[in-house]
Amino acid sequence: MSREEPTVAQNAAMEISASRAEPKDVKVEMGASDGMPKTAKLAHVLAAVVSGVIALCVASVLADGKSVIVLKPPSQLPVVTESNLRVHGIHYRLDELLGQTYGIGLHHDQSGRSWTHIGAGSTVGHLV
Repeated sequence: MSREEPTVAQNAAMEISASRAEPKDVKVEMGASDGMPKTAKLAHVLAAVVSGVIALCVASVLADGKSVIVLKPPSQLPVVTESNLRVHGIHYRLDELLGQTYGIGLHHDQSGRSWTHIGAGSTVGHLV
């Protein structure tokens, strides 16, 4: 590597230090700095906008009420009710209880019920 020539400010600082001057006599001038270059700033803004658009698209797709969890076809679903309830006539698969096209989205199911609210008004034990 080639060694660069010292700048005028560096030469002046060296001359002052050679004459044993006080540090307060040394003045170093620096060019004005704007921080990052404009192209880097624009790239960061573009990346933030693109990531925001992607997040909005993903949220809207997952929020439809059916895209996160969907029931299997009825032929592949087992009976989910307790075996001791069969004598009372309760013998159902999930598609019979919830509907064949039931699905769950990002924050609500297909019927519009939120994950954080109880819709039946009672617990399962009380309803059974």
